[in-house]
Amino acid sequence: MEIKKIKLNDKHVQIMYEIRNDSGGVDSHTVCSTDKPLPSLVMALQALQPDVLTFLELPASYGKTMRVTGVVFAKIVQKKKQGGGMIETEIMQVSIHARKNLIGTSQPVNLVTPSRLAQVRNDTDTNTPLSATTLDRLEKVCAEVKRYIAGERAQGELFE
Repeated sequence: MEIKKIKLNDKHVQIMYEIRNDSGGVDSHTVCSTDKPLPSLVMALQALQPDVLTFLELPASYGKTMRVTGVVFAKIVQKKKQGGGMIETEIMQVSIHARKNLIGTSQPVNLVTPSRLAQVRNDTDTNTPLSATTLDRLEKVCAEVKRYIAGERAQGELFE
């Protein structure tokens, strides 16, 4: 199972994911539910707050009323010559979504980080890859999302 997107707000949880089927193709699935997530999913998302601040070059104080609301995962396929043939490497690409309440307005500001790659693409790539800490946080988010898909929700397990 490959998680493509998680979006969380006060009203619902939206998850998009893909599963490779028996014939070698990929089936896309979407879960959209008003069932509240486990607190561990909310905490796993919120653990990405320092990354949002770092990626957007914002001071730590800016994060006081910021809530991480989602992650979008994508993959870049890189082709590289090796020996007499070509090899393909998949590189994870991530953008993180957050909301911040502002003083003097009831409307929050929506923040989206620029897409970041899990590793550099080549020797001349000047983009900073995701840190090991960020990758660990993203793995925890994915693990919690899989629990939600499996029916583990705040009100108890759906499929007992």
